[in-house]
Amino acid sequence: MVALLTATVMQPCRAAGPEELQPGDPMVRITAPPALKVDKAKVLERLSKDVSSATGLDPSSVTCYWQTFEEVNWNGKRVDGIPLFVDLYVSGSMSDEMVAKVMLSIADSLEKSTGIAKKWIFIQTHTGKPGRVLLEGKVQNFEKPAYKADKPQAPAKDPSPNRLVGTWTLFSMTYRDEASGKETDLWGKDPIGFLTYTPGGRMSAVIAAASRKVTAASADQASVEEQATLFRSCFGYAGTYSLTDTGVIHHVEVASDPTWIGKDQARFVRFEGKRLIVTGPPLQTVSDPNPRVLQLVWERAE
Repeated sequence: MVALLTATVMQPCRAAGPEELQPGDPMVRITAPPALKVDKAKVLERLSKDVSSATGLDPSSVTCYWQTFEEVNWNGKRVDGIPLFVDLYVSGSMSDEMVAKVMLSIADSLEKSTGIAKKWIFIQTHTGKPGRVLLEGKVQNFEKPAYKADKPQAPAKDPSPNRLVGTWTLFSMTYRDEASGKETDLWGKDPIGFLTYTPGGRMSAVIAAASRKVTAASADQASVEEQATLFRSCFGYAGTYSLTDTGVIHHVEVASDPTWIGKDQARFVRFEGKRLIVTGPPLQTVSDPNPRVLQLVWERAE
């Protein structure tokens, strides 16, 4: 569909005020045709409740806005009653399954309250993860043109529980700069690490730089500077895991970084011979705005 929007007029409607926004809140921005005559306030109120009912999110955390475009042209002809365009802003820590639930619940709610069929409701996500769109009523992933490696390839049947279960030792850990393609060892050569998946659905991971040293007899007797260095060169967490079509999601219960606790960490997984390749979504940092992909190569220990 090729659409031309002209003379956009902003008409915000309030399910929660801007002063109530939280960084992780899902925010829904609806752009509707002027011919659509509905009670916007009621549509947004119902939307918040329907999303909450489908996902378990607090309805007060679902922030909604409404704006109207004056005209849309489709294949050279003006269309008055359709479509609805929805921009969904979500936290990058929200799991893929939760994002899909939010998208589908938005489409269901708008279909009921506006009378527009879901195939004419287009939803696009805005998040730190690879994007998603709702087309023809189905959630689909898409690859951002600027990030060539957003969507790592994975064998159709990987990962399988039998291949993943066991203990793996770390072979390498690198960052790949998406702009230049340059790869850098994150913690130098030969980092130390173990990754374990149990048949019962639990996982644990611990990683450390091989060069870690302390001059004191034990870490708790080290200087503040030494302790800071030790903290920055070692990381570990544990919890449960669940498989997806392209990888695995770690549901973190304990971590050396407390901000990870209670969060989901999605990972892409593929097998190359006896090696397990695990990558994360592209990340940006304050010091380096270029998206970087962390890749960890593991070899089976048992």
